[in-house]
Amino acid sequence: DQETQLKLANAAYDRAILHSDAAALDRFYAADFVFVSDNAKLRNKREQITYMTSGQVDVLAAKSDQIKVT
Repeated sequence: DQETQLKLANAAYDRAILHSDAAALDRFYAADFVFVSDNAKLRNKREQITYMTSGQVDVLAAKSDQIKVT
């Protein structure tokens, strides 16, 4: 069902972040994706993927919980 598919996709996104998987992040982020950092720095899709996979970020865990599909 759709709820299960969405939860599976969310889990795949968590794994992509945890494993610095650039190819997976590329599939998840839209072409016009923009990330705003905690210090208000803007990064486009390519910049964010590079940042997340460059070793600058050490992700110890990535698990979404309390997911509610409405």
